[in-house]
Amino acid sequence: MNHPLTGGKAVRLSAWVGHAATTTKGTTMNKPKPQPLDDLEMHELLRLVYPEHIRSDDDAYFELSSEACESPVYLGDGVEVTLAQLLGRVVMLTMPMQSGLTGQWSHCLGEVTIADGAAHMRAAVRRDVEA
Repeated sequence: MNHPLTGGKAVRLSAWVGHAATTTKGTTMNKPKPQPLDDLEMHELLRLVYPEHIRSDDDAYFELSSEACESPVYLGDGVEVTLAQLLGRVVMLTMPMQSGLTGQWSHCLGEVTIADGAAHMRAAVRRDVEA
């Protein structure tokens, strides 16, 4: 099977997921294994994405968010991950942002506001950038 993610070569998903990646300059860096979202991150993210359904931090809504963490996502070819694992990988694909307070670079998912010509984010999910 030809697939665009593997350069037209037929490989198993496990053969390329999580292995070293080549940067645009041609050097190779090892990517850390993405961490799945925890219950609190999932709750905060779902509150931002679906505020009409996840209306508060009440126990019932938090429990609903916790259940979503373990929801299976079928990727084909017998590969199944949880929603928390999938979103843990998605956050690592976001453009890194630098904290104005600490200078630390992070991948983030959250609510963005624009004020005074600058973008600000209240991150529901944050992962450190590792070089």
